[in-house]
Amino acid sequence: MSLPSSFAYRRAVNRKVEPSQQLIAFRIHHEWFALPILVAQKVMLLDKLHDSLFGKGASVAFYQEEELVVLDMGRRIFGDAIAKATAPDQAPAPNHTATQIQFVNQQRYLLIVDSFHGEPVGLLLDSQPSLRRVPQSAFSPLPPNHFTEGGIRCVHALVTSIQGQPPLFLLNLHQLLEPVTHHISGY
Repeated sequence: MSLPSSFAYRRAVNRKVEPSQQLIAFRIHHEWFALPILVAQKVMLLDKLHDSLFGKGASVAFYQEEELVVLDMGRRIFGDAIAKATAPDQAPAPNHTATQIQFVNQQRYLLIVDSFHGEPVGLLLDSQPSLRRVPQSAFSPLPPNHFTEGGIRCVHALVTSIQGQPPLFLLNLHQLLEPVTHHISGY
């Protein structure tokens, strides 16, 4: 049995495949963010939140007939001032002890992830997420002053050089899920 000796075969054998990572990408307040696909359990369309803590950046929804804590991604990433300025159109339901919020003009999504305690947590998204395969060479650290001057938090790296697609901010899930212990009044 002879081995193929064509130029195309030799080129394919000698070509090194760059490692890549699959990300779930989503848009929040006109910026693109991403998390590794491995942290995502499920994505679902959201129609109602039961607001008991939404003023603090958290709320409750139902998932698999259980209450699910939902974190406001805009507030977690951009802080209180930007989250308040860009709050979604809401129509509170009358005569409820815990206000139900329905999103009138905008479809919202929940990205379900596991907390570090093994419980599911919902991350509130402004847009439908998409999958992206990204080469390792597209990841770069952010400059240290970006965190103090850039106005966003919970970011681990910048993902660039993806042909025809805007850059992504790769989120740090640990920072995103940790409790907020102080209020940031603005940037």
